[in-house]
Formats: sequence, structure tokens, C-alpha cells
Amino acid sequence: MMKNNLLLSVAVAGAIAIPSISFAGTEAGDKTIGIFLNYSKMEDADDASGYGAITAGYFISDAIEINGQFSTSIGETMNGFVYGGANYHFATRSTTVPYVGTAYGQSVGDGDTDFSIISVLGGLKSFVSENVNINTQLRYDDMSFTGGSTSQVGLNVGVEIQY
Repeated sequence: MMKNNLLLSVAVAGAIAIPSISFAGTEAGDKTIGIFLNYSKMEDADDASGYGAITAGYFISDAIEINGQFSTSIGETMNGFVYGGANYHFATRSTTVPYVGTAYGQSVGDGDTDFSIISVLGGLKSFVSENVNINTQLRYDDMSFTGGSTSQVGLNVGVEIQY
């Protein structure tokens, strides 16, 4: 647990400190590709879990990005999720760009249970160069599956290339 708290502290400190050395913002027509790590805790779980994700996005305006994500956790079986969503960005000409968004996801893989997920999220893109940002995101997932439902809160931290 101490290690996880340390990683979380470093990620948050980096998202706050890095903007002072940054150069860019968001613009209509930009495309993004990214890789993320997630740390999340389900509503009724004793322990937290993590997964990796690959993302791609397209800015239909300076402020609105449509995106997709594939995330996976690998254990005895491979379970993943495919998401589609949209984010609204504020302060698009800044080196630090806050945003809010929503997404819908569906489980894929060889797990025993099929999930549907509706996510609400907020984040901060901190540009470290004209085309690279550190993306820190907090999300709430409402998960429905055969026979029930649950929710989770997660922190995503990743690197995106914007071109």
C-alpha cells in the first residue's frame, strides 16, 4: 500500500510541476495516441487492482476530442474492455489543459462475466513538449453485469503523443 501511495504522489506532483516547462495545447484536427496505467478500487473490494490501456483520439474542434481505448488486465484469464467516449477540454491554448468526459465500455476476452461500463471522468493534460503530454485522469465507472452491478474509482496516468 505504501508503494502505491508513493506512486500516486509522484504522478500528482509531476502533473503539477511539469507545466512550467511545457509548450503546447489542443487544436482541431489533432490526433492522439497514448499508453496509460490504471490504479482502481471496486466498491466492495478489499484490494485495489491495476491495468494497462492504449488510447487513440481525434479533436473535432479545439475543445472536443472523440476517443477510443482498449484496456486489459492479465491474470489466469485475459479480460479487457473496449471504450468509446468524448472529452471536453478547457484552456485549450495552455500548456496545462483540464478536461471532463464520459465513455461507454464493453468487456471482451475470456472472462466469465460480461460487463457494460459507463464512465465519468476528469483530467489534466500537462504538455512537456509541443507534441507530448502527461495525462492524469480520475474516473468513476458504473459497471453492470449479469446478475448485478458495482462501481469503481480509478486513477489513470499516461503519456500521449499529439500530432
